[in-house]
Amino acid sequence: MENEEELKDIEIICRDCKKPFIHSVKDQLFYKEMNFQNMPKACPECRKAKKEANNKKNRYDS
Repeated sequence: MENEEELKDIEIICRDCKKPFIHSVKDQLFYKEMNFQNMPKACPECRKAKKEANNKKNRYDS
């Protein structure tokens, strides 16, 4: 990722719903802090839905 002063909001198309979303400077800094190497591919809404679906699946599998 770029230096903090060079960061700017980035528009990304969600791989799941195909809608654009903004990967904000704040989110980019969080990704950098967490050492995430890749930008998000899904919007926050789709990531949340996928996480909830996985949590439900895991509860039923136990």
